Amino acid sequence: MGRWKTAEIVIDPWLNAAYSIPIVILIPMLYFAIGADFFAEVFVTFLLTVFTVIVNTHNGVRYVSNSLAEVGKSFGASEAQFIAKIILPASLPDIIAGMRIGMGRAILGAVLAEALMSGNGLGGMMFTFQAVLNTPYMMAVVLLIALMGVVVLQFPKLLERRLSRWKETETTSMEARR
Repeated sequence: MGRWKTAEIVIDPWLNAAYSIPIVILIPMLYFAIGADFFAEVFVTFLLTVFTVIVNTHNGVRYVSNSLAEVGKSFGASEAQFIAKIILPASLPDIIAGMRIGMGRAILGAVLAEALMSGNGLGGMMFTFQAVLNTPYMMAVVLLIALMGVVVLQFPKLLERRLSRWKETETTSMEARR
């Protein structure tokens, strides 16, 4: 969509419509449509995550610097080379930002799906402890979920640091801003 205007015109309205649907409302319908097994929980998690990654990736690709695009054209890059050598590296920070947001939403989706569909896992435990007013145990589960979030969200940061070393020269460091 970020690379071809026709694809954006066709896909963008559908993407916006799907992105704006509150997935939490769909969980009971998904429960009856596909059951309450592991696949259903993964599907809910996927729905909560995928649109964030797509929107960020779309914006990253769409707003690649024209000067970079001109360099690729002047060197006669093929479409595959243009995407692999210019579009992907230039849009990588936006893609990884989408991954970070998406992974946070994935944890939320997994917990919600467990709580509302199967009653198992951390989401089920959290709702069970809440129902019996066992606040210390419920808060322990909440803290465990938060800890998982801290650990899981380190992966995109490490990936960005490793794959975007070249981008360091274009960013303003914290010391330079002071």
